[in-house]
Amino acid sequence: MNLDPDGQPLQIDWERLSQISDEDEEFQLELLNMLAADVTEQIIIIGSAIERKSSKELQELGHYLKGSTANVGVESMASIAKQLEAAGKAEQFEPAKSCLAALTTQQHQLLAYLATKAAG
Repeated sequence: MNLDPDGQPLQIDWERLSQISDEDEEFQLELLNMLAADVTEQIIIIGSAIERKSSKELQELGHYLKGSTANVGVESMASIAKQLEAAGKAEQFEPAKSCLAALTTQQHQLLAYLATKAAG
């Protein structure tokens, strides 16, 4: 598992997001904003779990994020979360750190996208 934290652009499955929002663009932005807030919180918790070397917690956090990001259609984050889940299961903390860095980059990209949409 060798993630380049700057190498993966944010990938959103707009068809999936459109489907779950009944094509309501305002609701899509609301869903993405809620996800961004949740990911922001989860990044802090993941960092703490890595510091404490809590592999079980990393596995659970990865699983949770994999589901929540895939549900909204943010495929790139779901892919990283899947790798985080696997790193936790395998008790591999260096790969978990790479996942954390990649998730943080993805979060910044999502926040930048949302800021652009909010501006107009």
